[in-house]
Amino acid sequence: MNGDLNLKSGTMLEDDGYTWDASTNTLTMQDLTVTGTVKLPNQDCQINVKGNCSVEEITRNTSAAAQAVTIEGETGATLQSNVRISGALTIKNLTMTEGTLENGNIGNLPVLTLINSNITLHHLSWMTDGGIDLANSQLTVNKSENSLSQFWVE
Repeated sequence: MNGDLNLKSGTMLEDDGYTWDASTNTLTMQDLTVTGTVKLPNQDCQINVKGNCSVEEITRNTSAAAQAVTIEGETGATLQSNVRISGALTIKNLTMTEGTLENGNIGNLPVLTLINSNITLHHLSWMTDGGIDLANSQLTVNKSENSLSQFWVE
């Protein structure tokens, strides 16, 4: 898919590879490539990943929108993305092979929770007081030749 998915509009979106259910704030992606940004609404959101998905950016990076985001993979699911949010982030049963995780909500309590996941990034900036919780998971930050590589946590 070329361009952005603006889920803030509240409309029901359906196309090859994704569905958006505005009544439950659930995005389901299957073998989807998005060359733009998935813009999340200011509500708790669930993202279900099936197969191999690549999204340039998943965002709701505003300090006024500190709702939680859960990204959950089905068996063998992978995601490549730059995820920028202000609330808590939970990643379950997923392999991330490239990308970033960012939360610049300094002094607040959102937690990054990884459950049964293998996450390899080139940039991690989780600046909240809540910290990071690893449950049967691995988190690796590797140097990238193509972008800024940092590991920042509070």
